[in-house]
Amino acid sequence: MMALAGLLAWPWGTADMARAGTVDVDSWSNGAWHVRFFANPDFPGFGGCEVWTGSDGAGVFGITVGEDGADASLSYVPVAPRGYPSPLIDGDAVSFIVDGQVIPVSQQLEISEMENEFGEWEVSADAGNSGVAGTVRSLRAGDVMTVGVTRQGQMTIYETYALNGFTATWLKAAEWCGFDPGKRFRSS
Repeated sequence: MMALAGLLAWPWGTADMARAGTVDVDSWSNGAWHVRFFANPDFPGFGGCEVWTGSDGAGVFGITVGEDGADASLSYVPVAPRGYPSPLIDGDAVSFIVDGQVIPVSQQLEISEMENEFGEWEVSADAGNSGVAGTVRSLRAGDVMTVGVTRQGQMTIYETYALNGFTATWLKAAEWCGFDPGKRFRSS
């Protein structure tokens, strides 16, 4: 499952997009949302764009899209203080709630655990191509997204993200990575 790369100043380090040799081509922010365009000089066409928010003691929510709209994914990584267990465990149900409505991608999220670039284990909730387009539509239309985690029938709210700035950073990612910001994504 793809997650965001850890090449900016935020606590990320999971999965496939963290390919060796990627370099930042450009980055931009609007409100609390950020976008970066990255490339892999050794493998032209294997770059992409990442749109994210969070960090500074909060969990990070982000969407990664490959060049030309290939292989989109989204990920949420909660922050756990050093030495404390992750707030996510296998069997948890993670919900993304936009303006009070649970969005459908919540049914597709998988909990995964990986070692980050600092040798620490982090847990994330991830979804691939099929859930990204609907999530983007919800984020563009909404004002606030909340992340809830249900364990043993009890939901706990972990994060609340303002969505102002999301649409602008998403449109910038579409411009830089050459995809239609309102369409479904393709697998490479």
